[in-house]
Amino acid sequence: MEKKKLRKKLKDKRKSLHKNLIFDQKINAKLMDILKRSSHRSILFYYPIFSEVNILPTLNYFISQKNCLLPRVRSNTLEAVFVSDLKESLALDSCQVLAPIGNHYTHFIDAVVVPGLGFNETKHRLGYGGGYYDRYLKEYQGQKIGCFYQGLLSSFVPEKHDVPLDIIITEEGVF
Repeated sequence: MEKKKLRKKLKDKRKSLHKNLIFDQKINAKLMDILKRSSHRSILFYYPIFSEVNILPTLNYFISQKNCLLPRVRSNTLEAVFVSDLKESLALDSCQVLAPIGNHYTHFIDAVVVPGLGFNETKHRLGYGGGYYDRYLKEYQGQKIGCFYQGLLSSFVPEKHDVPLDIIITEEGVF
């Protein structure tokens, strides 16, 4: 299936899956467990938009314990920005999406947690088509973790710019 059509199909499917709060709780429990057992000091999370898996409970848990970062897009590039308080560190950007305010974080980031519309058996993610995470992950050397609903497992052939993730977390397991 063409990626454009697959994105539309997965967006619709994700909306129905997102209504099940137990799925988000299970994914957060697994993500928290992985991050608690790691030696990661800095983690780039995402602020959920649309019907992405809500990982805010995990972010809030670690915000006072680790260097927690959120992404923002500047000049077509994804940047990591340190956040210490979700109420104080966010503002609406030009797309009316909450984005972090502050300086671009330039130190090594141990782990990045990414959203997406779907994923496949080879741990490739399907994003929204802007390529922000693809460009970021191409150069990234730390652990790459994706959070998805199991129902978004899909068959698609990755393109040469697609970067596989190290770990996929769903409500059904860790892969």
